[in-house]
Amino acid sequence: MLPNNLKTVFTKNPPFSKPLAISALSDFSAKKVINTDESLFSFVNRRFGLEVAKYAIDPLTRGVFAGNARDLSVTSLARRMHDVEQQYGSILIGLLKDRKNAEKADPVLSKSKLVKQAKKEKWAVWSLKGGLESFVEVLEEKLMQEGVEFRRNTPVLGIKRSGSNLVIQTDKEELEVEKAISCLPSNTLSPVIRSISPELSRLLGSIPYVTVCVVNLEYPGHLLNEPAFGYLVPSSQPNKVLGVIFDTCTFPQGDKTILTVMMGGYWFKTLFGDNPSDESLLDVAINEVKETLKISIKPVRHKISILTDCIPQYVVGHSEIVFNSRKLVKDLKLPLTLAGNSYDGVGVNDAIMSAKRAVLSL
Repeated sequence: MLPNNLKTVFTKNPPFSKPLAISALSDFSAKKVINTDESLFSFVNRRFGLEVAKYAIDPLTRGVFAGNARDLSVTSLARRMHDVEQQYGSILIGLLKDRKNAEKADPVLSKSKLVKQAKKEKWAVWSLKGGLESFVEVLEEKLMQEGVEFRRNTPVLGIKRSGSNLVIQTDKEELEVEKAISCLPSNTLSPVIRSISPELSRLLGSIPYVTVCVVNLEYPGHLLNEPAFGYLVPSSQPNKVLGVIFDTCTFPQGDKTILTVMMGGYWFKTLFGDNPSDESLLDVAINEVKETLKISIKPVRHKISILTDCIPQYVVGHSEIVFNSRKLVKDLKLPLTLAGNSYDGVGVNDAIMSAKRAVLSL
């Protein structure tokens, strides 16, 4: 159990053998290792101890990246902590001394009524009626009213140069543009850009992805004894599940319990093979809920989704790949901007910020 207030930081909570505040003090005596990157697991293990790496960082990266903390990059996921350690020899001391370089709040967002309301009411998570898809639908409608053209269900088959412009090739037409922002996943953009630059294609194709199975389960009544956001499972546990989200605790939906079971990720093929059946995946999800949450009744509804190559993995060296890719785009004088969750963050907020920066860079 991770702490949710200051008091629990100083309290011993299983599976930790000591309060996390004590583990934090390890940072003062840990030796600095000079490097440009290392795995997040290794970094946290060095600075705060094995238990923090094993029971906090490991499951956290499984929940966010569906990935292995022993492979994921500290400079991509926690660059500021790595930077202050390299400069000051301690994360805690470095954060105190380097406060002037902490990321500042966006002044535009600070004036937003919605942001002020969220801070006042202490929102932990948020959504929209009809889901986040409604945000995209309204945005599309507004842009269309302003004369923006959309091409739906039109995969990009290739990109070639035409003087200083780019030609976007689809199965229906060729579009010549002065500038382009690509939000395609890097593994999709890789073959598309190969005719222009095999090296750029190679760099983009070197970013690995993982497949995740998501099983949504609906049960009648309120069946959770302890309301929470959900739980994550450390990779050290003999479990096929990454974690379970308690959907109806976060967003109540009447007299029902809805759970989202996440499976696979970095371990998908090892656990489930190349072509698992829906029935086998459903059985794993139902058994997890039965054994861990003690919900023995059958769900009244379920939905199984296998999301192939859905999350890019920021493995050690990821920052260098991204830097070299963008440098190559610049050196080739391509009117192309790389954006999306393949480069600077996998979350929805990261994708929005990536798009904003891409537009401002034009």
